[in-house]
Amino acid sequence: MLVKSQNINGSLGHRLMRAKYSVFGLLNQKARLAFAVLLLIPLSAMAVDIQVTNYDDTPDPVPATQTVTYNMVVENSAADTALNVVANATVPAGMTFISATPSVGSCSFSAPNVQCPLGNLLGTLGGGAPVTIAIVMRATAAGGSSVSSTASATTDSGDTNPGNNSLPPQTTTITSGADLALTVSDSPDPVNGSGVITYTLLSENLGPDSVVNARIVNTLSPSVSYISATGAGWSCSVAGQVVTCNRADTQPAGVLPQLVIQGRVNVGCLLYTSRCV
Repeated sequence: MLVKSQNINGSLGHRLMRAKYSVFGLLNQKARLAFAVLLLIPLSAMAVDIQVTNYDDTPDPVPATQTVTYNMVVENSAADTALNVVANATVPAGMTFISATPSVGSCSFSAPNVQCPLGNLLGTLGGGAPVTIAIVMRATAAGGSSVSSTASATTDSGDTNPGNNSLPPQTTTITSGADLALTVSDSPDPVNGSGVITYTLLSENLGPDSVVNARIVNTLSPSVSYISATGAGWSCSVAGQVVTCNRADTQPAGVLPQLVIQGRVNVGCLLYTSRCV
């Protein structure tokens, strides 16, 4: 009887062991499958889309010898992180490089290219933000010409849409510019203490191009209190002794409307353009 009982127990134990290994084998098979799936998920879901969404210039047109700023925007419009993103822009003939300032990363210049390593960019769908770059150049070409600058971006990650990694060239028109001249006269001269003095400011655009949004800044003597500033098309404001007058129009070569500024003399001696009595 004891032998029979041992045989029964042995047979049952053998079956239990087989079931145990079968369960473990099934679990191991499922674990291997799950691990394989986990390995495949990043490969299939890793999506980045680096693109240049904006490249504009201001001002345009720009007078010869003056500066123009090219504003570049780079972003990863997908959800994952793009690795080692680099933005590039060209400085064309007729322009000289002055500076490049990115919102992240850094920039360097090696003619004719501006290169800005931006690091890794998280996709905007994952909460990442676009990167802005301000590139300043000076127009050295003669007036009447135009130049074109290009912008592009690259990444070490697989880009799902490389066709939007650049924009069409940005063309900037260079003008000869305007040449402004200003004359100031005062009346009365000499002026009595506590009297009102009038300054007449005559500005002229000597050309050859029109002037856009002309501005006159006039600083009154500490001995003069501001009363008023008037002139057709002029809009003026005062801060302390500084009177600033702006136009919101385009004036061709020729004389601009005059500007008249009045003030009151506070003491017996005037330090500005008039004598005192």
